[in-house]
Amino acid sequence: MTTKSKNPFNYAVSAAEDTDGYHLTTLPIILNAMRNPDEWGVTNLVLRGDSEKVNYTVIAGLWELLHKLEDWEVDEAVQNALRDKGVKEEVIQMAAGRKFEGKVYAVRDGEVLFPGPAVRFHGPKWQIKWVESMFTNHMRRCSSVATKMARARYVMRPLHLALEAALRRSNDTDGVWTSRSAYIAGADATSNVKAGRMFNIPWSGTVDHFTMQVLMEEYFKERHDIDLPMASFFEKSPELEPTVKVYLEHHPDVEMVIDEESLREAQRWAYRQIIETYPENYTLLVDTIDPYIGVEDAIMVLSELQPKGYSIRIDSGDLAEISKWARAQLDAAGLKYVKIAPSGGLSAITVKSLIDQDCTGEIWMFGEYLQFKGELARDGATLQEPLVNVEFVSKYAGTSDGIWESMKLSGNPAKNSLPGALNRLRFLGDSGRFIGDVIVNENQFDIPENGVLEKKLRSNRPNRPHNNKTIPAGTQFYVPMQLVYENSQFLPHMQPLYETEASRAYHKEQIERLEHRHKRVDGSHSIYGVGVEHSLQMRSYEMSMDKAIVHKNEEA
Repeated sequence: MTTKSKNPFNYAVSAAEDTDGYHLTTLPIILNAMRNPDEWGVTNLVLRGDSEKVNYTVIAGLWELLHKLEDWEVDEAVQNALRDKGVKEEVIQMAAGRKFEGKVYAVRDGEVLFPGPAVRFHGPKWQIKWVESMFTNHMRRCSSVATKMARARYVMRPLHLALEAALRRSNDTDGVWTSRSAYIAGADATSNVKAGRMFNIPWSGTVDHFTMQVLMEEYFKERHDIDLPMASFFEKSPELEPTVKVYLEHHPDVEMVIDEESLREAQRWAYRQIIETYPENYTLLVDTIDPYIGVEDAIMVLSELQPKGYSIRIDSGDLAEISKWARAQLDAAGLKYVKIAPSGGLSAITVKSLIDQDCTGEIWMFGEYLQFKGELARDGATLQEPLVNVEFVSKYAGTSDGIWESMKLSGNPAKNSLPGALNRLRFLGDSGRFIGDVIVNENQFDIPENGVLEKKLRSNRPNRPHNNKTIPAGTQFYVPMQLVYENSQFLPHMQPLYETEASRAYHKEQIERLEHRHKRVDGSHSIYGVGVEHSLQMRSYEMSMDKAIVHKNEEA
């Protein structure tokens, strides 16, 4: 008997199955031990890091996570997973059929964030623990992409275009979340057709070397009269040797040797086929043979056929020098409308370097850079930009009513958490620019509803109690984290704020409010002030000195 194999893409995963094993296996321990299994707790999902050492992070991924949370349910599949681990049936039934019943406070997609709280969960303790890995996994990936695109957008000229072309290299299935995250942070288009159609993002494509090779091969199939020194040709154009040799193997009667001029005619023929297919708004690849030769041939065909809205793509060589030469040649030929699109391993810091060298590129294509940790220098590269900080972690902080507060203690002070229901105030200067954040515990600190400090606020640098600052009364602020999920639903009035275009517009507004000195991509950025409200810092300090994991607020 043959068993038909299961197609893995047809495996419907419950949202509640999207979790780490230690969340699932500790569930029965918590349910067994608690006097009230449904007692509410609070966890803070924070962006960990030292604001004196890391730069900003652009948040992305929350729109889909909050919708996914609506589908979270301890369904039969999850119950069977627990049974597989030998969990008692009475414990399973305590959770069976339950949806996520808690509250979620979160920043918006597109927010420019520094270390501190990003999301806060209130709910039954076993539930708020369970959903952690779903959020941290997706937010790390999406925020990494969004931050790098924001960096790239910052170094580009205002009218330049950024194309996200990472599908073949992205780290998520289908690449759609990479595309959406990049678009939120400033990409003008994507090469991912599915993402374009799903999220109404402009999508486009460009000719690659494969297509050029196929077209040029097709040209030579009808040319049996070429008989020139092959060795010298291959010496000049080694990249085409495999294509030509394969053709000759299948056509032993043809003694074909191709010189440079024949090859260039094949390239021009290929360009004509491209323009015939797309008479408007497309791109010619110019480095199939040699970028200088490609530019000359492209100019010849573009001048001949006069297509509208065309560009040329340079994928190798000295992009700065080639682009400057190409721009001069195009302008001299009356093709000022033709844009130049550099590509090939671009990153924010390489684009900045190219622009500093007067590179004439106007369309920039980003692929490998948007991979996870793709900001690290490639082999042989001398330019290095700081690693994006996406160290999102979720830590238990006590009971939701504030009576009990808890913190994690670690031998590494950077990993110590803060107790209580965390939020942050972002303070604004007269021009609306960001001047710093202060982390507060809502169990201790009443946040003024009008967005203006009623009395002065004292804050300390995290893990540096001696380093403090006083913010005067009357200073304006806003609260990035707001209630977005309650009663098992993504709140309807909040959903429009997380839609793709709204998130893109919000990010553009927020990144412009960040001082330029905090946006430099070479690691020389200034320190953005993130402090901890003084009483919270002191409580954290005292608890850590006493090794008190748990604290009871008698006044709560």
